[in-house]
Amino acid sequence: MSAQERAWLRAWADPDTVVAEVGLSRERALAGLCDRLRDSSVLVVDYGHQRGERPVDGSLVGYRHGEVLHPVPDGSMDLTAHVAVDALCASMGDRPVVRSRQRDMLLDLLGSATVDQQLARSQPQAYLQQVAQRAAQHALCRRGGLGDFWWVLIEPPARLAR
Repeated sequence: MSAQERAWLRAWADPDTVVAEVGLSRERALAGLCDRLRDSSVLVVDYGHQRGERPVDGSLVGYRHGEVLHPVPDGSMDLTAHVAVDALCASMGDRPVVRSRQRDMLLDLLGSATVDQQLARSQPQAYLQQVAQRAAQHALCRRGGLGDFWWVLIEPPARLAR
């Protein structure tokens, strides 16, 4: 393990952590993307955690054909690990960063989907459309599901000077 990896673990993993996935390569990749897109905003959406919520046994998971599996690095499955969101944000240097859970971001952007029960009799198609929109929003915002995704918006540093 390199000195940089040890420093990352000291900074971002709790002392009682048994297994941790070092986020340096992900942070470098994102910084490189932001450097190439100098005047653009970058939005990262992924599942993750912050210090104090990090799983002490790590977050590495295997996937094959949509099925969650015990991670085995043998090329037979995709491997992924949760993002250390706080470390990722801190690695962005002087770039303004906003982080939010998907459920909060979508509710702020779209408001809460409502269903007008009166439409069930007078305009059944409109009623069904509202029910479908509400169900979709629930799926995207549900705690313990997609609503737990993190949205990290990284703005270019030049935006501060404008």
